Amino acid sequence: MMSRKVIYLNLLKDANEQAVEKLGDGLKTKYSRNGFRRFFGNSYEVIQYDVFEMLRVHKLGVLNWSSSISQEELNAIRLACQGAWKIFVSAHGHMNCTDYVYGGQFYGKEPLAKWDQVSSFLTYLLPNRNDKYKIELMICYAARTMAYREGQQARIAPELLSTSLAYKLFKNLGENRTVRVTSRSGATGFDELQGCITVETDEHAELEYERRTVLETPDYKNLKNWVSTLTSEQKRVLGQKFLISFNSNGGNYDVIAAVQANGENEEKFKRFALAQARYRDIRAHQNTLSNQSQYGTICYDMENSGIKIKNVFTSEVFYEGSWI
Repeated sequence: MMSRKVIYLNLLKDANEQAVEKLGDGLKTKYSRNGFRRFFGNSYEVIQYDVFEMLRVHKLGVLNWSSSISQEELNAIRLACQGAWKIFVSAHGHMNCTDYVYGGQFYGKEPLAKWDQVSSFLTYLLPNRNDKYKIELMICYAARTMAYREGQQARIAPELLSTSLAYKLFKNLGENRTVRVTSRSGATGFDELQGCITVETDEHAELEYERRTVLETPDYKNLKNWVSTLTSEQKRVLGQKFLISFNSNGGNYDVIAAVQANGENEEKFKRFALAQARYRDIRAHQNTLSNQSQYGTICYDMENSGIKIKNVFTSEVFYEGSWI
């Protein structure tokens, strides 16, 4: 019996990053389980390709691949994709960015590629075939629309559905290939023990937005740089007054807010301490929330002469008809 090929296309620059290793190991666990094989009556082979450099070259329009990958390797990847049962595509995504994917943690980093560059690259790697390509986007927030502060589980208007990164990729790919794309509205993970994809809830995503807002506020960044110039003794004295320390222990937001600041340094440190406390409070709340299997999973499918967009978690069809 021939094995079904599960292809993992990794777009993250650091192939040793924990997210890469966790997904790779998780997929192998999932598709090597005896129960999975017995249930579906097939054996599966997971093959990982690290293609960050290939995309970087492809988006520049460079025709000569020899500097980054041999033609033989390239042909092997395209052949593997052509015969794939399912293809996983992994990259970093940003909650409030529906245009770009990132090849590394995105704080202060340039994006790796825009959606049309990614879809062009995937079209190149996926040769024409009669069967529909089944693609799983392991990209955090890829199914989230431009209304990213709103819930993503109830019915979403077509004009909003079309703004997500996942839909843009799906539509562009669908112009040249027959595809079904599955994506998630929250940060994605992989439960290695259960062998399943997990997704953060909308509540967790909203808290994540607040957490990142704290980190990306110019005042906080300036204060963090200022604190880094203080001596250990200065940090100890100021930290002691505001019941906060630099190993994330200490007082909460309300306690710190009630402490009187005297002088410029104390005022600046208090603002920094309040931001730190707000950050810790958000993280503490997030830690009480559990990710869920299939939550926020949206399937974009080409059917007959039209498309169907469905919430896999609730089984609700968001849209059925022509391209949006």
